[in-house]
Amino acid sequence: MNPIWAFIKTTRPVNLLIIAVTMYTMRYFVEGGFIGLISSPSEYPMVEFTIHQIGEIHFSLLTLIMVFLAASGNIINDYFDVKVDRINKPQRITIDRGFKRRVAMAAHHTLNGIAVGLGIYLGWAEKVWFYAFTPIFIAGALWFYSFYLKKTFLLGNVLVALIVSIVPIWATYNTFTRPMIYSVDIDENSFPISDFYIFFALIVLAYTIQAYMISLFREIAKDAEDVKGDKEFGYKTLPILWGWDRTRRVLLVSMSLWFLILLKIT
Repeated sequence: MNPIWAFIKTTRPVNLLIIAVTMYTMRYFVEGGFIGLISSPSEYPMVEFTIHQIGEIHFSLLTLIMVFLAASGNIINDYFDVKVDRINKPQRITIDRGFKRRVAMAAHHTLNGIAVGLGIYLGWAEKVWFYAFTPIFIAGALWFYSFYLKKTFLLGNVLVALIVSIVPIWATYNTFTRPMIYSVDIDENSFPISDFYIFFALIVLAYTIQAYMISLFREIAKDAEDVKGDKEFGYKTLPILWGWDRTRRVLLVSMSLWFLILLKIT
């Protein structure tokens, strides 16, 4: 196996692309739509806004941070899963076949180091310390997940879903946490600035919950595919403890209920 292709495959490039697309979708369609709405002169012609939207270069760094953390998490996950994957998916193993384990560990630490360093820089530059602390949390959480939590009942699934759900907040945090400067020539009490913030926060929350639910369902389904090897190595995942039939019913019911909730609120 070609070492370069093996390394790229280990990082899950499709998943990384989805993260990047999600980040820019939140910026240009969700955040951009919000800014366009409140800046519309036809709605409030007497109102002038100044919005603290993060710059393009810094936003690209925000995106790189998430991409590097995800790539690092995928590498360390495969690093700890080599023995299990020899049973579950032997044809997909890249570590020890395409490149050595020490290369995987070095790449993991390097990507994490870059992500954390960029986060600290952005936290300082933007005066938003959420950018500095979040990469540290995610890097540590993904290590702990790969080393231990993925073997437990639901805890690993919930943690991964929580990390995935951070992405919409990460992409828009600067806008809805910074004060919006505006000037009005009308009674300020009649201008519903707080309503706009609430509306925007609810939209971001909706994307966050959706990302969490989709990821949670996906993680449980992935566990169901890996029962043979996971059981061999003493994992206590939902499909192992409940069986595939019961897990499938729970998934179908949960996904159906979630779909009905989405139909109701939309």
